[in-house]
Amino acid sequence: MTSLPNWTSNRCLVLTINESREQTREIHVRQRMKQTLEGLLAEADRQHIIELHRNAQRLLKPVHVVNPYAEQLTFMDNRTRMRRDHMKYLVAVASELIKGLLSQGDIKNVSGDVFTMSIE
Repeated sequence: MTSLPNWTSNRCLVLTINESREQTREIHVRQRMKQTLEGLLAEADRQHIIELHRNAQRLLKPVHVVNPYAEQLTFMDNRTRMRRDHMKYLVAVASELIKGLLSQGDIKNVSGDVFTMSIE
């Protein structure tokens, strides 16, 4: 595998693949299975599940989460890549926050689609 310069790698997701003979054999088995009645039925089932999930996602509305502890959070800052990763970290924290708040019922609708946790 060729290595990427640092300025490029922090903008990319680098994937590796299994190039072994066993992996190729497994791929062939799955490709053949898709040509059987069982495989065609499984694909129809899979498409149905995907359609259900997409319809469920259409019902979701975006929300904004106010994290009263945002100023106290810290993140590494020793590499340029951390500039991008920091936002991913903040989104993950907000996701966990809203998940936890919804499960505990400890959530307050500030206005419209803006939510915050109640601090006591």
